[in-house]
Amino acid sequence: MPVTTALEEISSFADLPIDIRAELDRRLLKLGDVLELVDGSVIPLSKPAGEPLDVFAGGVLLGAGEVNAINEHFGVRITAFGTGSKKPAVAPFPGESEGHDSKDVPLRSGDPATLALLRHQIVCLSVVVGRTQMTLEKLVRLTTGSILELESLLKQPVEVLVNDQVLAYGEVVAVDGNYGVRILFAEDNGHSN
Repeated sequence: MPVTTALEEISSFADLPIDIRAELDRRLLKLGDVLELVDGSVIPLSKPAGEPLDVFAGGVLLGAGEVNAINEHFGVRITAFGTGSKKPAVAPFPGESEGHDSKDVPLRSGDPATLALLRHQIVCLSVVVGRTQMTLEKLVRLTTGSILELESLLKQPVEVLVNDQVLAYGEVVAVDGNYGVRILFAEDNGHSN
């Protein structure tokens, strides 16, 4: 069987656009804690301040990178590529439980007990510094030291996502030596602030 390069393997898909996302960190929260967030709330994260961002390509961890300023936009310089050995970035925050197991509990619409159960369910919160798109061909050509220009502006708030849906926007802060995010303005999530 002939040896092929990565570029030869993708030649028919070279122009396929791939979403790139630079995340500050991820953590698990109970849905009830998310429902209580208001403008000014601070969410502590688990990553120590100053550590590289995680760079995802199409939802898969590509590697890590350092923040750079490119004109008025955020950029990320790739410092390491993922090896598959990194622990998932959604480990519970220290002291948090995994939530209640509700497999055998029937859920009924409008039932207060259903809402109480759902408040204990675990969701993934992630903080996205910026995004861009690039073709698959450009993606496979990235090397350590490559710089990705993101679409977000330097002074633009970061996105706070819950299960990959934008919940709010915020600013990066330090909390006890770790990254954190202060909610600046929340999307309309059905409760008043």
